[in-house]
Amino acid sequence: KLSLGVPQGEHAGPPIGNIALHWRTWVQEKLVDDLIVGHHTLQRATYGNRWQRGYGYIQDQDEGIGLPPFAQALREDYAPLCKQHGVRVYADVPLSNFHRVYDDPTLGKGHEPPEATARAIAELEQVPDLTGIVVDGRLFSVPNPQ
Repeated sequence: KLSLGVPQGEHAGPPIGNIALHWRTWVQEKLVDDLIVGHHTLQRATYGNRWQRGYGYIQDQDEGIGLPPFAQALREDYAPLCKQHGVRVYADVPLSNFHRVYDDPTLGKGHEPPEATARAIAELEQVPDLTGIVVDGRLFSVPNPQ
């Protein structure tokens, strides 16, 4: 059994670079049993000031560069292809960092508004054919088990 976690998109993004991720091929050829989508580098939470983070990425999940909204990508791209080829798909959302609010980005990593976490989980639970939601490395929810 092989489970593989990848950031959203067709390219790895920071800090690895613009290397292509052939996740569609891995799913179509059933090279993976589980695809965990949404791995974050947490660069946004780690480096609150934009000048501290990298530039030149084709896609960057943390910054939202070149990507549709996360739930939309799961609903329209990942979940249908995974279902078609019998691969389980999980949303890996480190919610404790994903919706952080920074009162002063120079003074720490901010805080997570509880309502943002609840909204994000509720939205992901509506994605058809999503096997589950992983929060901070733990399986949080199985909204539509395959």
